[in-house]
Amino acid sequence: MGNGKTVCFPPFQDTDFAHIQSLNRNEGWTNLANDDMLTFSAWNNSNVRFVVCAENDVVGYIRSLTDKHVTLYI
Repeated sequence: MGNGKTVCFPPFQDTDFAHIQSLNRNEGWTNLANDDMLTFSAWNNSNVRFVVCAENDVVGYIRSLTDKHVTLYI
């Protein structure tokens, strides 16, 4: 990154979920933040699931569904 921080994209783990919900709340995405069970289920049923980390902090995420035949561009 331009600010000198290192960014990594580890696969989603259940322990990341609280950080993801915090990001959702901060963005005002109440449909995700207000329903932990549904949002957690969505994460567990997505086939593309990564968190974005900078210096051990979760700062973003990538979640998607794909049919595995069309390229997914991020």
